[in-house]
Amino acid sequence: MCAAAKRPVILAGGGAADAGAPLRALAEALDAPVVMTVNGRGTLPAGHPLGVQCSPAMEATTALIEAADLVVAAGTEFGPTDFDFYETGGPRIAGRLIRIDIDPEQAMRGHPADLALICDTGLALEALAASVPPRPAGDGAARAKAARPKPAKSAKMNSWELRVLLATVSYQLIAFLDVLGVSLHKLSP
Repeated sequence: MCAAAKRPVILAGGGAADAGAPLRALAEALDAPVVMTVNGRGTLPAGHPLGVQCSPAMEATTALIEAADLVVAAGTEFGPTDFDFYETGGPRIAGRLIRIDIDPEQAMRGHPADLALICDTGLALEALAASVPPRPAGDGAARAKAARPKPAKSAKMNSWELRVLLATVSYQLIAFLDVLGVSLHKLSP
């Protein structure tokens, strides 16, 4: 599946957070843009030409996912806040789908996979990268660039962009407060 893909895209979620090296190897072998969810940010280094570090719910990013002939979903739940299931129902995956997750129940939720790999995300990404024969760079970096947000001409945000920003900040704040609460609990006598 990977070797035959012409317009592959990788979706990196929190389950890929510790799999940066094999994720990068697969992305570069496939020349595939990597769309990172909030929990998957940093799986590719900032400035990597294949990195798309913006909300998968943004219009250009959704278009990138929908145009892919292969989507490799690595450690992502296809969560409603990451992929805009509330407003648009999320991206339509027209191509083949490989889902990688350590949780078998999670791997079977939502989008039906053509191939579900129930294992450690890093190991699965390593195996997929090893299965892809070398190929010359194609249009992956250009497709990634087209999916990134353009610099704003003004400070105005449309209502959807504002909702995505607020959901992202809210999610990160809740996660921080949870960690803080656990830490404080451990410190108390």
